[in-house]
Amino acid sequence: TWELCGEWAARFPVPFERERIHPVEFDHGDTRNLLAARSRGDLLVFLTQDAIPGSPRWLRTLVANFDGERVGAAYCRNVPRPDADPLTALFSRGDPGYATERREVRLPAAAEYAALGPHERRLLYNFNDVASAVRRELWERHPFPRASFGEDVLMARALLEAGWTVVYDAEATVEHSHDYDARQTYERAFIDGKFNAEWL
Repeated sequence: TWELCGEWAARFPVPFERERIHPVEFDHGDTRNLLAARSRGDLLVFLTQDAIPGSPRWLRTLVANFDGERVGAAYCRNVPRPDADPLTALFSRGDPGYATERREVRLPAAAEYAALGPHERRLLYNFNDVASAVRRELWERHPFPRASFGEDVLMARALLEAGWTVVYDAEATVEHSHDYDARQTYERAFIDGKFNAEWL
């Protein structure tokens, strides 16, 4: 991939830069902040290496959400890979990041917000930076926190509490799923639970 990106750099329609970091340097929040700091645009778009845009109009569809002046961030619908394990496809149906309906999320009134339980808060803050975009001016005020997990949820929480809207765009899709065995499912659920206990 590194060599292929190098070959494409000269043919790319806009300036294209690449940089390697050692795996020990990787952090979900810090690495995204590094990329954002090195970029120059007004809109920061993030796409992980294992997410495949669903159509040639993917980027245009995602970016169109920012026509709304109060939209601070937007993220894409994940679609299970065609060869995904049947259980992966089944579990994704209940995941808000795979839902087929568009959502525009804003913070509710103060009293209602204060009364929300942990699960309701997790759903409210739901954001997946696997395929997403954030206004640069907001990232500068609310950069991704250093985190081994949940940096995107914490970013969404900050934006919502600052009065911005977070959009889930079901029309902007990426092929993205992971087949977990029983042990991996347990480990992922443990990380989820720990995050929820610490932050929600």
